[in-house]
Amino acid sequence: MARFKTIRGRFTGLKGEQFKLQDTYVSFQEFERYCEIYNNHLRLGFKTPQACWDANPTAQVTVEPRDYCRVMRNGRRYARVKAA
Repeated sequence: MARFKTIRGRFTGLKGEQFKLQDTYVSFQEFERYCEIYNNHLRLGFKTPQACWDANPTAQVTVEPRDYCRVMRNGRRYARVKAA
């Protein structure tokens, strides 16, 4: 696997698969269930699952769940939103 520059030590440095959010989940309800368990919308930089679903961002993930993040067009990663 290729290396990816780590940002403040929060990621493992592995470059993984990139995909559009709505291409991965069958429906909003399925995505919402994952958000309840894993806070996917927060990891992608959104405050609510609905806002995340509507934006349909490009996400990147590796074999490490903590690498799940939103990718900007230039390939850099967005910062995560902290849980309240």
